[in-house]
Amino acid sequence: METPTEKPQSAEEKPEIEPRPKYSAGVQLTLLDLWGMTEEVSQPKTAKKKKTVKKAVTAKSTPPKPKVTVTPTAPTAKPAMENKEVKAENTAKPADPDDIYAKLDWETNPPINGFYEMMMGLTPERRKELRELARQHNEKQVAEKTEVKAVPETSREQPRQEETQPEAVAAPAVTDTPSEAVATSLFPDIEPEKPKEEVVDLTPRAYHRTPEMHLREGSLVTDWGRHNIGYLKDITPYGATFQPLDLKGYQKEKALQYVLLRDAYERLYRYESNLHEANVQWREHLNTCYDEFVMRYGNLNAKQNVKLVMMDAGGRDILSLERVKNGKFVKADIFERPVSFAVESHANVGSPEEALSASLNKFGTVDLDYMREITDSTAEELLTALQGRIYYNPLVTGYEIKDRFIAGNVIEKAERIEAWIGDNPENERMPEVKQALEALKDAEPPRIAFEDLDFNFGERWIPTGVYAAYMSRLFDTEVKIAYSASMDEFSVVCGYRTMKITDEFLVKGYYRNYDGMHLLKHALHNTCPDMMKSIGKDEHGNDIKMRDREYNSPTPRLTRYETVSPNGSKSSRRSSRNG
Repeated sequence: METPTEKPQSAEEKPEIEPRPKYSAGVQLTLLDLWGMTEEVSQPKTAKKKKTVKKAVTAKSTPPKPKVTVTPTAPTAKPAMENKEVKAENTAKPADPDDIYAKLDWETNPPINGFYEMMMGLTPERRKELRELARQHNEKQVAEKTEVKAVPETSREQPRQEETQPEAVAAPAVTDTPSEAVATSLFPDIEPEKPKEEVVDLTPRAYHRTPEMHLREGSLVTDWGRHNIGYLKDITPYGATFQPLDLKGYQKEKALQYVLLRDAYERLYRYESNLHEANVQWREHLNTCYDEFVMRYGNLNAKQNVKLVMMDAGGRDILSLERVKNGKFVKADIFERPVSFAVESHANVGSPEEALSASLNKFGTVDLDYMREITDSTAEELLTALQGRIYYNPLVTGYEIKDRFIAGNVIEKAERIEAWIGDNPENERMPEVKQALEALKDAEPPRIAFEDLDFNFGERWIPTGVYAAYMSRLFDTEVKIAYSASMDEFSVVCGYRTMKITDEFLVKGYYRNYDGMHLLKHALHNTCPDMMKSIGKDEHGNDIKMRDREYNSPTPRLTRYETVSPNGSKSSRRSSRNG
């Protein structure tokens, strides 16, 4: 069988079926063969004689032509002869300091073994060094490319013979992206770290501003810069404490949008209720906040949003911003018009009574200026027509309807008006004030005489200390009395039992005695001791018991008596007797 060197062929021609090469005892492969890639490289000098003869013959048969080296993208099978040529060229090539495989002996040590040894020797420290070298190499190549771009282009008049000369195999352009990809695949520990999750600081801190009027304990708010969501606690006129909540991502964004919607509603309602005028810009802002919330997260009353809304102290009011119409949630009236005051015109009011009703509907108070505008009447004419229905209250500096003025503690209100009269004797509204005072005096309830008052021992509104002081003085010893409101029961105890407790205030019953402490407890509960008496014997010789108050009753009554025999059996009988 002839070897490829005995029949030299041109570089352009290749046999259809190449002869099988003779391998040595130890099969030698390169790293490119292991990864399914081969690179065809030509060198003028080789280490083996056969390769030299072949190249010499080839050079005679074909003229020199420039060769372009192309690295195939897919793994292809190459003859063993080309592998040997690559091996010879690698041995003849000077060692590259950046080549991590230059120290391996490919002759005595098979490449596969050297590969494993090399990889086993890549300690973490060595990998860091190689990464640093790779980074420096990449920076160097980028700098060289930048310098090449800065050099002006060579003149086109240069001889074209230089272009026809064989050129050395150009190294593939190295960019940062492929090198980073290779480094990442070889050294997984240098993969870019994932961004760490934001850790929320949950420590309470002072709220960055004075709370608004609609905020109270438990209201959801945002901190400075709207970075965190939390709630308020320990609210004072000078500030409050902000307690952050551990909300992230979707829930945090929803809560932030809810706070915007709630604040827009509360500010609009407070403005219109105080000034009684519509605010178009704030109403548009409220609609924008609501539409954005619904577009992102659904209706406020939706199942997935109710729990978040109810976390807020005023969440129930925000849920009322939607009403059900034909089975769907729609906007409430505040999104279209003011609801804190009436906007209808009452220009055609014909009587003072209708003007008074219109004023109450719109302002909630008696506004004479408004009533004059809608009736074309003077203030004196309105007051004369409404005499007895409205009164001037100097304590609020205005008129009030009768149902509001003559209400509550009229006695205290009359005393305060009398004091005002004493302080302002020359006031121009004195006739109206005196008329109002007379109406209060007429409405005062009649006083109850002291002799008509009925007090019982053990009244719950009397402090227990009053009872304890009285009984301590009566029994000549310290007596303590306590009351339990949940059980509605008194408990009594004394320091020691004196003669007054055991003898003077002792009641002897038929079966047992009741001393002063027993009588005190019954008196506090407004009850009587259950004393029993014997009114005879039954057929078994047992006592027939009867309550003492029934025994001494003057009216005849039919009573059921119950007796217990010595053997445990019970018997009863009825008897009628006069006390």
